[in-house]
Amino acid sequence: MSKDTKTRKTGPGARKKAPSPAGGAAPKTPKLWDAAPKTATGPAGPKDAATKPTEHKAAEPKAAELKAAQTKPPEMKTSGADDQKARSAELRAQIRRHNELYFRLDRPEIADEDFDRLVRELEEIEKKHPELSAGSPTGEVAPSPGGRGLAEVVHETPMLSLDKALSVQEILDFDDKLKRFLGSPDNLAFHTMPKFDGLAVELEYRGGRLVLASTRGDGRKGEDITQNALTIGPIPKSLPAGAPGTTLHVRGEVYMEKEEFSRLNEEREARGLSIFASARNAAAGSLRQLDSSVTKEMKLSFFAYGLAELEEARTGTYGGLMNRLAEWGFPVENSQASKSAASLQEALNVFRELEQDREGLPYEADGLVITVDDLKLWPRLGATSRAPRYAVAAKFTPKGSQTRVLAIEVQVGRTG
Repeated sequence: MSKDTKTRKTGPGARKKAPSPAGGAAPKTPKLWDAAPKTATGPAGPKDAATKPTEHKAAEPKAAELKAAQTKPPEMKTSGADDQKARSAELRAQIRRHNELYFRLDRPEIADEDFDRLVRELEEIEKKHPELSAGSPTGEVAPSPGGRGLAEVVHETPMLSLDKALSVQEILDFDDKLKRFLGSPDNLAFHTMPKFDGLAVELEYRGGRLVLASTRGDGRKGEDITQNALTIGPIPKSLPAGAPGTTLHVRGEVYMEKEEFSRLNEEREARGLSIFASARNAAAGSLRQLDSSVTKEMKLSFFAYGLAELEEARTGTYGGLMNRLAEWGFPVENSQASKSAASLQEALNVFRELEQDREGLPYEADGLVITVDDLKLWPRLGATSRAPRYAVAAKFTPKGSQTRVLAIEVQVGRTG
């Protein structure tokens, strides 16, 4: 183990409480159930016994934040195809706005694939014009956390995101980049795992007991969700004797299964409440509550997928690491798509099979994570400012996509 403490909360003492209004009593704790506007766009993403929840209100973002995020950037007209600087500025404004809605306010307005297209367009511009890449959202994991009154947690080992491959050719390009980076033409072995749509979290154990849980946030700073994590059944509260006894930082995904998501939306609709846009939104909204009883009423699930400590990931394989996590009591993804692949071609076969069978999974998945299996190569490959080089999220072809009607032409025939 590298250090006794890899994660710490800022400020003196333990977790901070939400501030009370000046000169008055503490504000009434916001709840999840009543507050979303009555449209089909609820909060956007990984169980407890099902009980009928009482009616609650959702945690509302600050008025200024919501107004800023929901105010669309002004339309920018470029002078032509060569005006890349203007288009870059327009894309940055759109991406930051959608990031704010998705990560901080849990109220996305566009589908993931539409957002991915915006990011990819900006990346292509920045490849041709590197001078435009400074301060770009393409180098960021997510917006800084805030707006919920949760205490801040600093990740000393950053929680990064994953680069995306939006086509088979980009998956092949990922393999080529690895070989060039390592200076070896030999085939690499990979490990595959469905890309479940949830909220990334870090769990800190000391002496075998869960003492801190935090969200990923912007990768360096997250939010303290310890009390909420303690209500999620699949998250171990203590570890067995065979697990490391000092400090352990386990990373994974909190998500909501399809069946629970459908039940929740049916119940809300029957009450005349707004429904959630996706299982990810429902999970994120309930996990980031100030009142842990709200989280307890939601049947959330959890998968572990790694450790923060590089010392624990320098020998063996990624598949072996998943086995160790399972031995320590953590739930890990064990579908037929989670397996070792001796070559990229084998990983591509898993990708194609899962794309056809994804509806059979009990949770939402929008791709396959392809990871270099040999842990000794991870430190050599390293990472960029936002993502490790040893893994990629290969995205499925979207089930559907949002479009905009640009014009309607009406014609009248000869006979009227």
